[in-house]
Amino acid sequence: MKHIFIVNTTSYPLETLNLIERIIEICRSLKVNYNIRCVDSREKTIKLASTFKNENAIIYAVGGDGTVNAVLNGIVGGSAFLGIVPNGASNDLFRFLNESGNESTICNVMRVNDLYCLNIFSLGIDAEICENAEKMKKFDIPRGQIYNWSIAYTFFKHKDFPVLVKADEKNFYSPSMSMVAICNGKYCENGYPVNPNACIENKGSNLIMVEALKRYQMLFFVKAILSGKQDRFQNYLNLDASKVEIALDFPIIGNVDGVIIESDNFVIDSSASKINIVHNSELLNLIRKKNT
Repeated sequence: MKHIFIVNTTSYPLETLNLIERIIEICRSLKVNYNIRCVDSREKTIKLASTFKNENAIIYAVGGDGTVNAVLNGIVGGSAFLGIVPNGASNDLFRFLNESGNESTICNVMRVNDLYCLNIFSLGIDAEICENAEKMKKFDIPRGQIYNWSIAYTFFKHKDFPVLVKADEKNFYSPSMSMVAICNGKYCENGYPVNPNACIENKGSNLIMVEALKRYQMLFFVKAILSGKQDRFQNYLNLDASKVEIALDFPIIGNVDGVIIESDNFVIDSSASKINIVHNSELLNLIRKKNT
């Protein structure tokens, strides 16, 4: 089996160069058939990954959640396996899969408009934190603190929005929605367990809605997420959903696995496809060991 590493070179270039050297060293020592390809944009990542989608290979996304999403969109529907070498400011999907300890996991894949999604799609607070985290990367902020700074910044900038959410046979309208999230995975924003009962192997996803959070409540809500007690908020709702449509009065940003998109209408198929993620192979463990 081939081991193909698609490396995002746009973030943390020095650390990424060191990581590439480690991958080469380990692949040579194990005498595996490997190929390393470097890319500097999402479009190139998707196009490159698609050329390998039907190979007998593991296609490793070397980067953060956005890089994983780009590789996913290139290979979904093919026969290749997906692998993850975490190297981003946020590695939430990797964090979740790492907890299982499984050698491989057949994961449910969502589709949001024309993009495939593995971990989370969100509007409101979560999407704004994700967008602001990209802004924080331009400053000299330690990687592990980027999302903390972004949360603090979003606290002062966030505004609720009117929305109609159609989930299967149910309609939900709010003139003042704070967050809508549709989750396969457990974590968002560098380790916040927004969906504590996640099972990424199950068909369908969890729809989470948080309505009309006042500014002072946002801090308590974040604290509740960290302790797994967000369901105690009166304006919090979590339910299973297979088909979701979100209609807005005006375009707003959405977060698709760390990728920012904008629209006034989002159509989500919670069980659009499946993909096999090889997570805990000997090769990956050695790379991570070298990286610590």
